[in-house]
Amino acid sequence: IKVAVFLYLIDKMTKVHAGAVVTPSIHAVSRDGARFMVVIIGLVIIFKKQLNELVTKIFEKITNESSGI
Repeated sequence: IKVAVFLYLIDKMTKVHAGAVVTPSIHAVSRDGARFMVVIIGLVIIFKKQLNELVTKIFEKITNESSGI
């Protein structure tokens, strides 16, 4: 359910309006950056458990292999 709501919000945020200005302004660029950040934060929130497990496994592997040095 979270993913569906997130994708719906992203779709609403990225719609181009008919009256949009053709030349990008600094506001449009910062809006795109803000949208990008929303996407990244949303993905981190959705996949938090998987990311946490991945990072834990990576550090465990580094610890195990460094003990042999």
